[in-house]
Amino acid sequence: MAKRRVKVESEPIVKTEEPKVRAKSSKTINKKVEKVLSEMIPTEKVDNKKVFTDNSFERHKAFGDVIKRNAITDKVKQGLLKWAFYGIENDNGYQYYLKVKK
Repeated sequence: MAKRRVKVESEPIVKTEEPKVRAKSSKTINKKVEKVLSEMIPTEKVDNKKVFTDNSFERHKAFGDVIKRNAITDKVKQGLLKWAFYGIENDNGYQYYLKVKK
């Protein structure tokens, strides 16, 4: 035997009141901030200066002109340049060469 379907009536949703929140006065907040700041111990400043290096680099496009690449290759063979690293900037590849001092 098949069971009969019974239509169920939904009950209305009762909204509850939100709990009341006390507003904090700005005077108490400022006093707390001043108290914390007064208790803070000053720390020594750390020098984050970059160290000066004698290294200087030349930047050339990785897939540039053949004439320029031949000139760079000659400088590398002579010992004036040394390949350092490869970098990418805005979908362009660059070879960085370190200038060798003699």
